[in-house]
Amino acid sequence: MLHQRCLTLFLLFSITTQSNAQNVASLLGRWSGKIEKEKTWSVGVDFYMNENGVEALISYPEYGLYDYLADSLVITDTSVKIFFNDRSSPFEFNGIRGKKNISGTWKGLGQVARFSLLRYEKNYFGLRAIPVSFNNGDAKLKGTLVLPQKIRGPYPAVVQVHGSGNQTRTEDFYRSRAYLLAKNGIAVLIYDRRGRGESSGEAVTMDLLAEDAIAGVKFLQTNEWIDKSKIGIMGFSQGGYVAPLAASMNKDISFIICGAAPSITPNEQNDFNATNRLKRRKLPQDSINYVMELRNQVSKYQFSGEGDKSKLESDLGNLKKMGWFSQTLLPSPPLTRYDQPIVDFLNFDPIPFWSKLTIPTLLLWGEMDELVPAEKSKKEIVTALEHAGNKNVEARIFKNAGHGLALNSTEGWDWPRLAENYHSLLVSWIKHQ
Repeated sequence: MLHQRCLTLFLLFSITTQSNAQNVASLLGRWSGKIEKEKTWSVGVDFYMNENGVEALISYPEYGLYDYLADSLVITDTSVKIFFNDRSSPFEFNGIRGKKNISGTWKGLGQVARFSLLRYEKNYFGLRAIPVSFNNGDAKLKGTLVLPQKIRGPYPAVVQVHGSGNQTRTEDFYRSRAYLLAKNGIAVLIYDRRGRGESSGEAVTMDLLAEDAIAGVKFLQTNEWIDKSKIGIMGFSQGGYVAPLAASMNKDISFIICGAAPSITPNEQNDFNATNRLKRRKLPQDSINYVMELRNQVSKYQFSGEGDKSKLESDLGNLKKMGWFSQTLLPSPPLTRYDQPIVDFLNFDPIPFWSKLTIPTLLLWGEMDELVPAEKSKKEIVTALEHAGNKNVEARIFKNAGHGLALNSTEGWDWPRLAENYHSLLVSWIKHQ
């Protein structure tokens, strides 16, 4: 997976003559093509001029990654070289320029392949990515408002909430969805999770995360570029808890999109995840049963103090000797009790909040999700929405897709891909609303 980080563009050329200016002009615009090795992978490169000179933005649409700024760009009369120094998988294009095409060698993901590009639009001005900040109580949240460039506003908008972990606005799929939507005329607010990146704040609870998202909605309502009647909320994974909670708390949210939304509590979700991890290790069923019973007893102690702490710690110590202990998601001894905010967080039940929502709703899951039970969650959330009288619900489970809606590996080598039509559905559904 590619990881976005703070980037600096090093321009390794200068326009010193008329021929060079013409040379660059013939490059500017939007290019689309493919990378080929056994199978093909779509790629897009946008070259455009700003006050710093020429910039190159790279996109891999089939994996849902958009507008990654190149670290270095070398242009000659006959060639183009683009380099992106990603910490996990640097990649580069070394291409020969024709009148209407660029082709050559691509390196990345441990692979060497051929690429080819054709220019399909002569002018591209880039998207507007504007640093912003807004407050929720004492917490100052720093973010980026990504706006369409060519389409006139006011724009419909989405506030995008985070999944679990220490997510900031630079996280690959978090930021890429924003750029995808902005390319299609939809403004998106992304921001660093409270206490992470440039955002302040701490003591994370579901309520605080939802209030942060609502603060983002209120911020957009004050922005002249935004259509105040068309502001939605989007969340994936843990965001599938936060988004419906926020929508139930604020009537100005006009639609909701959730991917991999659980219908069960976070504690139950951890049990589901642990079971799948152990099955993947091909453990005997009696071993899995033992681990799950121990998880149950450990949870009881952590939640309420119930149980024999010494025996539980002894059992955990013995189990820790197994090479697959990390897959159990059990804590290492000594055991400690949870404080009340963690108890409330792990026992959060999303169904009562889904049961309040009558706004247009798009729900997406991956069939092979090992963190969230897709079929169960779809059934229970859709039922809750029906009880609310919601008449505008679209729920989809994508075959052979996992938690992030990326396709699981199939036989033979292939490029990483998202579930087919996932992003096109996302864009078309929002536009329809």
